Formats: sequence, structure tokens, C-alpha cells
Amino acid sequence: MEIYFQLITDAEALQKACDQLKGEDFLGFDTETTALDPYEGTIRLVQLSTGKETQVIDLKPFAERGDLRTSLELAPLRELLSAPKPIKIAHNAKFDAKWISHHLGAELGGVFDTLLASQLIAAGDQDRRHSLVEVTSYFLDTELDKSEQVSDWSAPELSQSQIEYAARDAATMIPLREKIVEKLKSDGLVQVAKLEFDCIMPIAAMELNGFYLDEARWREQLERVKVSQAKVALELQHMLSAGVAQASLFGMTEINLDSQTQVTDALKNLGVPVPETTRGWQLQPLALEYPVVAKLLEYRGVAKSLSSFGENILEFIQPKTGRIHSDFRQIGAPTGRFSCSKPNIQQIPHEENYRRCFRAGEGKKLIIADYSQVELRILAEFSKDQNFINA
Repeated sequence: MEIYFQLITDAEALQKACDQLKGEDFLGFDTETTALDPYEGTIRLVQLSTGKETQVIDLKPFAERGDLRTSLELAPLRELLSAPKPIKIAHNAKFDAKWISHHLGAELGGVFDTLLASQLIAAGDQDRRHSLVEVTSYFLDTELDKSEQVSDWSAPELSQSQIEYAARDAATMIPLREKIVEKLKSDGLVQVAKLEFDCIMPIAAMELNGFYLDEARWREQLERVKVSQAKVALELQHMLSAGVAQASLFGMTEINLDSQTQVTDALKNLGVPVPETTRGWQLQPLALEYPVVAKLLEYRGVAKSLSSFGENILEFIQPKTGRIHSDFRQIGAPTGRFSCSKPNIQQIPHEENYRRCFRAGEGKKLIIADYSQVELRILAEFSKDQNFINA
């Protein structure tokens, strides 16, 4: 695939390019940045392609002449990116949208996301992968060279291979969209895709805004959990030690509570019919009959709270904002549900002592909304079962 591109570094060339591009129906769109977090790096390139020719806009010269967010020279670019037309075709558009918003002060308008479209078409097939390399190979039978992806995008002068790499990714979006649209139409997924695309900007804004975590309250809660863990661990040690033949010099055998082998042996010696493993879901049916099993599950619950929701959560507070900026994936699970990481604040325990740590700023309030039994309501709508609907 031959790539024709123009490198733009001045206002006159940018104005001319934007005037030409705004008449297009679709543009391949991509960015190159110096980091993955918009709060930690800078945006170096913006690439816009008609498929036949690609404009590669180097923002470094513009940044040297002033703030990118308020630069009058970049007004034509901000206007083009914010407009509902042309449609901007991007792979993982949320990433680019965050950088455009934070560094250029523009909200991306009119988006077609090849990543989300590929996930919809895969319909939960976990064997499918959705990186740009994988998606391009699957739909276009073309191999993309991504070796320049991890190159130094902060260099004073970018190499010819870096610029060509950037241009190629944007140019690939045009034929890739055409193939994907064919499949979306044949699968009856066009409207579904539009709904997913409409979610991109709100999710990008949500990630950029982040969530405030009261560090002092969080540390107070950690101390309470540590005290609880010590208490439960001691109680469990006493209960399990009765199932160990050899006592220690202090009269109680010390058991490694995190060792499945030692815990299993002790439980068996106590007459507990231990299943093949001591996983929680297998032990749960035994908890009512055997107090030691109930205590073991309680210990594991407290230990999980400390490991999953302990000091590690505080490491995700962004120093520049004082907030947590998690990564939300709108088709994150095979079922189509959201998933969250870095950290997973969707799984914060429901206890008030945890939830009270996430609060609004002074003088503001959190507004909490939740659909009641939304999946059952959707099922009732699709099934047309009158009893189901009435329920």
C-alpha cells in the first residue's frame, strides 16, 4: 500500500489542509503521543487521511509558539475535529479523544471506531483479538508494521520512518471501515454500532475527569481491615490447630493460612469433607455445617479486601489532579458489559466504610442513578411474554 503524505508544521499549510479535508465524508484519524496517560505526556502528531493522501500535523512547532489549547493557529484543526462531518475513523477512538480534549481543548465529533465495531462483529468470541494489527489482518488481509509504535515521539526531529508509520495507520482506516461496514450491515449491527460510538465521548470525559478518593478516609478504613484481619487470623489459627498432630513449643501449631496444602490437611484432620480444591465456591456449601470453613471464608474475604483494595489503590491517584482516572472499556466482557481497570473501581466493596471514601468535592454532591433490573426488563421486552412484562 503506497502512502502519500504531507508533513504540516505551520499555520498556513494547516489552514489549507483543513479547508480541503472538511469537504470529505470520512477521514482516517490517529494521533501519536509521548505517553499513554494524557496527564503525563504530550501529543506530538495528528494524522488525517482521505485514504489517498494523508496530512501529518506535527504539533511540536505549534507548542513552541504557545499553548495548544488556545492557539489561534490550531483553530482550523479544532473546528475540523469537533465537527460532526467528516466522520473520523479511529481505532480505539477513546484514547485519541482524551488526548484531543485535554491537549487541544476540542471534543471529537462524528466518530467511527474500528475497535468497537470489530468487537461487536466478534459477538463475544474470546479467541478473536482486536488490536489494529489483528483487525487489519482479519478484514483486509494486510500486515501492519507497528515497530515504530514504541519509538521516541518526543524527539526534536522525527524520522522519515516514524512519519510514514503514522501516516499509514491513518490511511488504513478508510479501507478498513469499508470492510467492517459490510459486515455490520450483513449482521444487522449498524444501529448497535452507532449506539456504541455515541458512548465514546462521555466515557472519554469520565476518564479524564476521574474520581476523587479521600486518602485520609481510605487509610482509616485500611487500619480497620488490618485489625479485623489479625483478629480473624488468630481465631482461624486456633480452630485449625486442632487438626494438626504436632503442637509447637507454645502449644498451638502455626499454620500458613495462605497455603492450600496446609489448610486442606488441617481441615481433613478435623473431619471436614474437603472437595478437590479449597476455592470459595466449593467450600461455601460446607460453611453452615462447619464453623471452621465459615471462618476460613471470612479470613479470605478480609485478606482479599486488603490485597485488592488496599494501599495499591492509592498508587493510582494522579498527582496532577488528585483523582483516580480508571480505564473503562465499554465492551470489556464477552457479554458486552463494561469492564474497568487501573484500578477496577467498579468492584469497590459495597460497605459504607469503603464507599464513603469516594466523595464529591467541597460544595458539590454525587448524583447516583441505577437501572432497576434492567437486564430482566430487556428480556421481557424481547420475549413479549405478558406475564414477564407484568412482573
